[in-house]
Amino acid sequence: MNHDISECIIRKDTVTFDKVLPLFSDAFGPKAADALRDIWEWKYFKPPFQFADGPRMFIIERRGIIIGFQGMISCRIKIGPEIKPMIWAVDFAVHPRYQRQGLGIQLLKAVMKEQPDTIQMGTPLPNAYQLGKKLGCRDLTELISHKRITAPAPFFRRNNPLAAIGASCLFALANIVSGMSAILSRNKDLSILEADAFDSRFDQFWNEVQDDYEAIVVRDAAYLNWRFMQRPGNRYSVLAAMRGNKIVGYMVTRLSMSDDISKGDIVDFLTRKNDTAAFTFLLHHAVKRLTVRKAAIISCTITPFQRPQKKVLRGNGFFVGKRISPLTFGPQGLGSDFLPKVKDWYLTLSDSDFEMI
Repeated sequence: MNHDISECIIRKDTVTFDKVLPLFSDAFGPKAADALRDIWEWKYFKPPFQFADGPRMFIIERRGIIIGFQGMISCRIKIGPEIKPMIWAVDFAVHPRYQRQGLGIQLLKAVMKEQPDTIQMGTPLPNAYQLGKKLGCRDLTELISHKRITAPAPFFRRNNPLAAIGASCLFALANIVSGMSAILSRNKDLSILEADAFDSRFDQFWNEVQDDYEAIVVRDAAYLNWRFMQRPGNRYSVLAAMRGNKIVGYMVTRLSMSDDISKGDIVDFLTRKNDTAAFTFLLHHAVKRLTVRKAAIISCTITPFQRPQKKVLRGNGFFVGKRISPLTFGPQGLGSDFLPKVKDWYLTLSDSDFEMI
C-alpha cells in the first residue's frame, strides 16, 4: 500500500537518537534500535576526525516525522601518499510504510550530491546495495571471512551426535598441527604486550607502516583509542608485538555469543606488509587467548589483497568462509575518479560498521 510522499523533505540535519528511534524500531526492530542507542553519540559525535559542520546525517521528514535516514561515520583514509577525508555510509533506513516509492534512491542521491568534499564509501546491506548500483556506485573489493573451529561439537551435536564425534577428532588433529606450527615458528626476537590503551608508540608504528599500503584507513592512536577503548559496551583485547621496545604490530580481538556459541573475532590487526613473523606471532597469541576463553570458533576477516596474511591463516588452521560484503563508492564526491584505480585495499572487520553493533 502506497502512502502520500508529496510532503516529504530530504535534507542534511544533525539529529538526536530519540528523533530517529521510531524509524529504527519499525525498520530494524526494537532490539537493533536499542543497540544503536547505546553507541549513537560515540559513533557520530565522538570520532577524532570530524567535519567543521559536524556529523554527516541526512533525513527524510514528513510532517515533522523522520521516515528515512542515512548516517555517515567520519574518518580519514590514506590513498597513495595523500590522506583525505572520508565517510562510511551506515544506518540506511526508510520506514516500511514508505518503501518502494523511490524515497531510498532520492535519499542516496542527496547524500552523494551534497558531499563533494569527501570520499564516499560503504559496505551496504543488500537493499541499499541494489539502490546504490542503480545510481552508479561501483564495487572496489570485498571482505572474506576466514574461520578456525576450536570446539566443533556444538556445530554438529544438534543434528548428528556421531558426526560431532568424528568432527571433534578431525578438528582436534588440525588444532594439534596448528599448535605444532606455533611452536616451530616461535621468534625469539619478538615479545607480546597486552595493551590497555594506544599510546605514542602506536603513532610511531603507524607512521612507519602506513606507506606499505596503497589504501588504508588512518590507524593512529587517536583513532584506535576511539574505535576500541572508548566504544560503549564492547570489551576488546589488544595485543602488541614488540621487537625490543618497539611496536611492530598489533591485533585486536573480541569475544561474543552467536546462536548460543561462543565466537572470537580478530577485529583488527596491522603489521608491516611482509612481516609475516609478527603477524604469525600475534595470531598464535590471539588464538591461544580466545581458546582459553572458550571460543568455539575464531574468525579473521581480510580482503583478497592481503595475501601474506591469507597464507599464514591457511597454514594455521583457518579455512575460507563466506564473502561478507563488497566495498563500494559513490559516483560523486572526492575521489570518484581515482578510487577505481586503487589496486591494494587494506580492510579488516573493524572498518565501516560491520562489528559496531
